Amino acid sequence: MNCARYSKVSFNYKKIFQDPAKIDVNAKSRNVYDCKPYLAFDLYQELVGLRAEINQLRFNLNSVSKNLGNINKALSKANGDSNKTSSTSSNEKSDKKGISNEESNLEKLELEKSNFQKQAISLKNTIKDVESRIQNCETRLEEETLKFPNFTHPDSPIGDESNARVVDTCGFFLPYIDKNGSLDQNLLSSSTDQSVLKKYKDNAEICEILGLADFKSAAKISGSRFHYWTGAGVLLELALVQYTMQRAIQYGFVPFIPPELVRSTVVNG
Repeated sequence: MNCARYSKVSFNYKKIFQDPAKIDVNAKSRNVYDCKPYLAFDLYQELVGLRAEINQLRFNLNSVSKNLGNINKALSKANGDSNKTSSTSSNEKSDKKGISNEESNLEKLELEKSNFQKQAISLKNTIKDVESRIQNCETRLEEETLKFPNFTHPDSPIGDESNARVVDTCGFFLPYIDKNGSLDQNLLSSSTDQSVLKKYKDNAEICEILGLADFKSAAKISGSRFHYWTGAGVLLELALVQYTMQRAIQYGFVPFIPPELVRSTVVNG
């Protein structure tokens, strides 16, 4: 089950690309080497240009369509006037020069209509081409942007797990922590009060004792560190889900359950 607002989720590219260099430095600091912020920035600039181009093309097409509409109205009126003149001329022998002028006017209107129709076809084809380029650019830009790592706190150590440091320690291990924040095995082994090590139980032991979870069975199916919730553990999990959903709804979120099957384009982002 998921919670989401009824709004389209999209990247704020304008904000993201305020400082591509910052993205690049952060990616390298986090050992993410397939991240190419400068390429993504170029794609973003290209996308901005394409969107401006297609907006202008659509404006031009709209103008041509209006002109075609006006010409069609003029042709309709001219054809109506021509029919009246023809009817009158057969009865009263009207001036042939007037009829000739009307025919010339009709020819001009038909020529203008033909030119505008050609312009409309050309603009539609160009718009279709630009739309395809926009779609391709958006896809590539999204693929590159998804590679960007999140910005981490400036105090976070740079590097792999070996560079991690202990920020705080809770529980019985505190007396056995050395000045570097590591567990002092010598101090631990020399301690006469070994019972302190058995005094406290971790969450896994507590869950097994109370019958809240089954780690052994889950390990056979999914591997180590996985578990089945059982009995009251299931009820506790459902209660937490319900509590979270109620809190989310209070803040305007609407719960929904999506289809179990989705298109490949959705899975691939």
